[in-house]
Amino acid sequence: MIYDYRRGSTILIGLDAVKGDVAAVSAITAELKALPPGGNVPDDATPVATFVIAPRAASPTQPAGWTLSLSAIVSQGLTPGLYRTDARIEIAGGVVFTEPLDLRIAEPITVPQ
Repeated sequence: MIYDYRRGSTILIGLDAVKGDVAAVSAITAELKALPPGGNVPDDATPVATFVIAPRAASPTQPAGWTLSLSAIVSQGLTPGLYRTDARIEIAGGVVFTEPLDLRIAEPITVPQ
């Protein structure tokens, strides 16, 4: 699945804590890299953006987790195209990675102000 965003919009991605104790998480990082034709990001690819990560409390409609965000200013600087991200989570002395997530950045119809 590819998630569509318009260049110049705020990008928000929810990361749910599906198992374990969120208090055991000591660090989370997530970067965005361009996805070239062929569908694989080279190991040496330079990140085009780094997500800001904020904790999110559980609610009746969603589990606890985190919100990954890129500001509208950051997304305005992205070239339209395909990108991939994942999150690196340090938990209980180990490291896990989330499944990759693909994003498509497209030009907006309405011109930014």
